Amino acid sequence: MDPRFRGDDKSKAHCTNNQSFKLSCSSMKTHGFNLIELLIVMAMIAILVSLAYPSYQSCLRNARRTGAEVELVRLSERMSEYYSQYGTYLGASIPAFGVDNSKQYQFKITELDAQDYLIIAAPLNSQTADACGNLSINEIGRRGARQKGCW
Repeated sequence: MDPRFRGDDKSKAHCTNNQSFKLSCSSMKTHGFNLIELLIVMAMIAILVSLAYPSYQSCLRNARRTGAEVELVRLSERMSEYYSQYGTYLGASIPAFGVDNSKQYQFKITELDAQDYLIIAAPLNSQTADACGNLSINEIGRRGARQKGCW
């Protein structure tokens, strides 16, 4: 077997001592990675991350919106309970129902009178990039958003 193709130390010594094998021995690769290979891998990872991150952000916005929708329905149910107990919507408030305005949505009751209300969930911070905008629900369960298909 040709010593150039063996992986032992004797073949390396043979390559350095024998001038006839100088070209073929210099092309023998050592173990490990060189800087160019690492930079190429890092560039590929950066490209993959730059493609995946917007999709990840979109999934987060959708999940937060779903949480706000659930909270709006829960608030609407609490408003119905309040109306059943007092015969009016007047006096109802978000803090009375134990809703904690999150970092992503602010909940508020607007257009409040004895027979009607409108609860709005306004997006905050990074959630403002969501195309759906404000989410709302009224006393008859009619849901609203900036775009169709958000609810």
